[in-house]
Amino acid sequence: MRLRTWHPYWQGLLCKQHLPWILSYLLIASNALGSVNDGVFGSLERLIQLDRNNIHTLKERVRRDSSIITTLSQATKISLQPQFMQSILLYTNPDYMHLININPQRKKCIFYSLLENRMLNYVDGVVNDVIVQYHIADGEKREAIMDIAEFLNIIYKKECSTNRTNQESFADDKIIKTIAKTKFPIPRTAGQCQKNYSDWISNPFIVQLCKVPHTIQSATKGTFDLNNPNNEIKEISKLLSRKINHPQADLYRTKIPFFNLSYLFNLCQNISNPKKFCYNYTKNTIWLDVTEGKYPKYVISHRCREMTRKKRLGAITLKACASTLNRDNTICLKPNKEYPSLLRTSNCSEVSNILEHANLKTDYHDCPGKIDNDGVTNIHRILMHLHSSSYQSSSLTCNSEANYSFFKLNQQFDNINNWPLQICYLDPVTEMKRCLKYFSGNLDQNSPHSESKVVGQVLHNIRGAPNGLSCRIVDKKNYNPNRLEHQNGCTIVYDTKNCSITKCQKMVIYRKHVVKDISYEGSPKFYYFPSSYSNNQFSVDNMMKETQKIRQKKIYNQTMLQRFIDYRKGNIVHGIGCSEDLHPMFFQRKTLNGCRPIPFIIDGYIDNSGDIKIILRTSISDIHNPLLITWNRIFSSLAHYQATHPLKIWSLFGISKASKK
Repeated sequence: MRLRTWHPYWQGLLCKQHLPWILSYLLIASNALGSVNDGVFGSLERLIQLDRNNIHTLKERVRRDSSIITTLSQATKISLQPQFMQSILLYTNPDYMHLININPQRKKCIFYSLLENRMLNYVDGVVNDVIVQYHIADGEKREAIMDIAEFLNIIYKKECSTNRTNQESFADDKIIKTIAKTKFPIPRTAGQCQKNYSDWISNPFIVQLCKVPHTIQSATKGTFDLNNPNNEIKEISKLLSRKINHPQADLYRTKIPFFNLSYLFNLCQNISNPKKFCYNYTKNTIWLDVTEGKYPKYVISHRCREMTRKKRLGAITLKACASTLNRDNTICLKPNKEYPSLLRTSNCSEVSNILEHANLKTDYHDCPGKIDNDGVTNIHRILMHLHSSSYQSSSLTCNSEANYSFFKLNQQFDNINNWPLQICYLDPVTEMKRCLKYFSGNLDQNSPHSESKVVGQVLHNIRGAPNGLSCRIVDKKNYNPNRLEHQNGCTIVYDTKNCSITKCQKMVIYRKHVVKDISYEGSPKFYYFPSSYSNNQFSVDNMMKETQKIRQKKIYNQTMLQRFIDYRKGNIVHGIGCSEDLHPMFFQRKTLNGCRPIPFIIDGYIDNSGDIKIILRTSISDIHNPLLITWNRIFSSLAHYQATHPLKIWSLFGISKASKK
């Protein structure tokens, strides 16, 4: 048995849903195949090879017949050639065959509609031409290859004339309006869902509707050979964001609302599986619970913006995202280049379960990969949680939000004099070097210390620029001096290939000219926990205790951790451990006592019949993709870090808001 040599379609087809149909077909074809003693799989391989040989022989014979053109005009009866029809039955998506079989009164018309929309396959791929047999006046049978449109023109004159009307409603210039008029009900119960499914299966437009996801997937793969149940490309967010060169697919994915597209993907990928169709709308996950108001919207909204590329999300779009996350577990594993972080390792089902037990408030989307110091990310997350703050984050502002949080903490502690980041220039009046404190990034927040405003102030001092000027910050690859917005005012240009947004000598351009007498100095270095008794006062841990009205409690074991998390809603735990213990998949020890310190937050745990798993978010992982980890690994990371720390501190502390008096 050479199963691995088969076309992937057949590998996906061999499931209990479709195997009975294949067995029946093998029995019908047994006369042509001979003995089936070597088993179903050997017979199936020979059936495929036989079909390929028959079709290729048939095509050659038809092409050699020079009398076709004259005799076809005399045809009295025309139909698809039986061997060609058998090949279609073998290679067409079983979901589409199920659609034909479940509508016995419309089976011919559905078949012709699938043919018209290029949704049928045979041994050589998508059916674009048909092999027909026909009778001429004297009753003789002949065979020919015909264009689909020509063949259907003959068929529709005799039967299935409504197919023409249905097809017209889904022409490229009408489909958007037709889809807008179509209702896509979201079921709340299994009974409602079963009725919805039945209504869809009997809908006269079902083929045209399923052509939408079919075309998008086909174009994304670069071929119309979509009918592979083992297809790995199932993530609707990936399909809708990928650049494709197919006008019709591009029309569908850009003009049809995400909710409708998501619904059609779920429906058309599960035509033969109503339970799975309904399961994606009714199974108990946090995604659907958010749409019913049981959890805050931010649990899904930032992920939904990532999926849809939309800034504003309505209730319908959120429901579409929820059903998509229910349907496709792999979406949550997909890397996000706009908000770079460590590779995601929890799928959507796992993330849903984790978030149901998590305390951390995450109404923003940070980007650890764009921030130079891991501690800044962790501090930002803690402060956002304590103040229940939110951001409509973007890839342009996600790093600035974290830098701003850390800057404000230093302001509140009256520690600006020790702030390391400065923009320096030569004062034209005093001819002395002068430096101004700043926090990096695109976030303005009306702060005079934002990078864009500090550079604007420097340009005012040395170039006479308007007071209050605010500069744009752009990556070098996005900078175009010919664009009007880059010709006026000032622009700060940096190159992500050679530097981060803070560790870099950026280029300042004012009125098309490079300003060379401005320099960036300093780097965001600080002590998360004190490394000596002399710097204890200015450690971030101490700054938070002094300014944020919080109480901290040292956590030594799993029991203390669980009790602290359970004591008050909103309690979280932070610390520093070794990456090699927390992320062993990505970090390995190069020396016996090697330790790459990494800050982290623990904001819950899951007790599965005594099997305790801790909810962990390290400062380099995606804020919306927490992971589960055992206490033993956390303990090891803390112990290894303690062994390398100058003060040998145990670095795990619970954080809770101080009680109001």
